[in-house]
Amino acid sequence: MISKGVDVYGYLGSSSYSVTHTFPNDFGSGTKGCTFDAVEVMQNANDQIEESDIGLTDHYGHYQWFAEKNGSVIASKYAEIAPSTGNMGSSNMGDMLNTPSIVTSDHAISYGFYDAGPGWGSLTNQDQSYVYVTSNHSTWMGDLAGSTAASSKPFARFALPGVHDAGMFDPSFIHELVRNSDYLAALLELGALTPFAGTLAGITVAELQALSAGEIEKLIIGFSFTQKDNIATMLDLGIRYFDFRPGYCVPFYEGGIYHQHALIPGYPYNSFLRDVLGWLEAHPSEIVVLNINDQGFVADDMTPSTEVLEEYFSSAVASSGASNIAIGDKDSLSQTYGQLIAQNKRLIFLNQIGSDYYHASKYDSYNSGTYTTTDPADVIGALNGMSRSHQGGHDYTVLQLQATPEGTDGGILSNLTTLSDASSPILSTKAMFDRQTYTWLRQHVASRFDPDQTIVFLNDFGDNALVDIAKDISRDRINA
Repeated sequence: MISKGVDVYGYLGSSSYSVTHTFPNDFGSGTKGCTFDAVEVMQNANDQIEESDIGLTDHYGHYQWFAEKNGSVIASKYAEIAPSTGNMGSSNMGDMLNTPSIVTSDHAISYGFYDAGPGWGSLTNQDQSYVYVTSNHSTWMGDLAGSTAASSKPFARFALPGVHDAGMFDPSFIHELVRNSDYLAALLELGALTPFAGTLAGITVAELQALSAGEIEKLIIGFSFTQKDNIATMLDLGIRYFDFRPGYCVPFYEGGIYHQHALIPGYPYNSFLRDVLGWLEAHPSEIVVLNINDQGFVADDMTPSTEVLEEYFSSAVASSGASNIAIGDKDSLSQTYGQLIAQNKRLIFLNQIGSDYYHASKYDSYNSGTYTTTDPADVIGALNGMSRSHQGGHDYTVLQLQATPEGTDGGILSNLTTLSDASSPILSTKAMFDRQTYTWLRQHVASRFDPDQTIVFLNDFGDNALVDIAKDISRDRINA
């Protein structure tokens, strides 16, 4: 029987919440599916839309999820999926960049949908849908300090939920640049798009040049955008560590400093700083850590000088009105939460961009060979290779939870041939990796790592489930 499958995933922060996934059944006369109601565990299931599930004259089957709090629906999304082709039709999840997390005064919902089409290469051929529902965690540090001994313990006891390539969510500049033929030619010459050609896909650079601006924009977003929420929403979700890579566009484009993913620009650095400072002004119980680095830059002249970085920061302070917020560095990690709050030292830099700009040494699980994968076991193996004995000599530890599936075969076809804008290969592995890596965090962080060294959980598509887990782990470290 011809069918199209959907892998569904869920996380619930309390028993007040549940998520139900429904699929058509019996020629459209009924529904089937599942309800997730277990608390603080990663849940998953799979269901198939078969031709016998949809009406005799229908081409698509209706998939839908409902998030509920105490029995009342608080959010719902849907996708029409064709069992015969795997294509997605009408949907309010058909554009990855238009599926923002929902944060209200008493709950938060992070969700996403990956349109797999028929499946390509090593990427999954099952559509992916995740829904994580928790309480509002916008002031989780202050909340934790009010209910535990956190105020008198080193700030390093907090486990920090973080976002990888934090500025890769804003397509505004990309939209402009892909319509600039000189810039596009320079990117091709420097090899920025060459990895996307994919020898297994049989697509050449010349063929890439023949694509329309819209197709190239979709390709670039799918291969370089690692987030889909803006900075304020990430902070409201509870994200407290930002991996931001400010750099100039090369080789010739004049126009400020942006987050750079290799050669692909994202969010402006000045906007990022203003967002963080303004949010901190409105949330006096919270502390944010910034990791400013130039990882992945392909040319030395992309990296701004320390003087330029200081100018950008001073400008952001002036425009945000946050001049009373003090700056911390690696030495601040040993201060107590209470001391930092009393000093209003609520923005801490732990950088790897030059040797004289708030530099900090990082013990990191990432290596490109292991993380270029679609198999969660590879990342779990990297996490298992981390230990307390190797934390010595470093200022903090980073556990990276995301994969780099865009470097595997099949990604370009998935990204270009599906009919939706929900076909990012990066998104394809999000939920299936979360299911294993988030479980690993709960099971192993306490026993493997020094509670007095700051630890960061870094992921693509930052979400409230990671924050919920980090809050629980922080509580355990504080009480250790």
